[in-house]
Amino acid sequence: MELPLEEYYEDLLETEEETSPSNLLLQDKLDRVCDNRNQATTFSNAMPVAIPKYTESGHSVVNGSAVKVSPDAVGPADITYGTSVSISEFFSVSGSATTESIKQAVRAGARFTWTKSVSTSASFNVKYSVPKGRTGYIKFTPRLNKTVGTYTVKYYLNNHYLTGDSSSVTAYSPIKLSNGHADGTYALVLR
Repeated sequence: MELPLEEYYEDLLETEEETSPSNLLLQDKLDRVCDNRNQATTFSNAMPVAIPKYTESGHSVVNGSAVKVSPDAVGPADITYGTSVSISEFFSVSGSATTESIKQAVRAGARFTWTKSVSTSASFNVKYSVPKGRTGYIKFTPRLNKTVGTYTVKYYLNNHYLTGDSSSVTAYSPIKLSNGHADGTYALVLR
């Protein structure tokens, strides 16, 4: 079944939230297609196809926030093991919520091997000594791959690409060592 462009356009707007920025941009682009044609154009029952893409503009390795990986020990004491904690990916997107579509595009577009989540080791390769009269614990500071870039959505409709949303993205992925554990630094914290 074929629909006149104007009917297709109205149906499209009814199925979307008219107040979202991406739909207003799509509406504007569709208006331009209508204005530029100056003829009766029809579409088959086609819907625009969203094509998400992440373009990385920078990559670095950074330290993440330290996490406590052992219980407190009152000295004199030695700490040789702790608890395994999970270090997970993190996304910050300007102007919109972080959707699974954005996460997938960033994972695919980053210029490094992406790790969603990895755990720390529960045992340490060294012995940490807490002196007499002090309390201490072990902290782990993870090393993370950081990517900065732009997430864009283009819409493909009737052999035309229409530019939609564009957002700045900063995302972090934990680095996984060959032994399967998270990369980072363990340190003794004394109080």
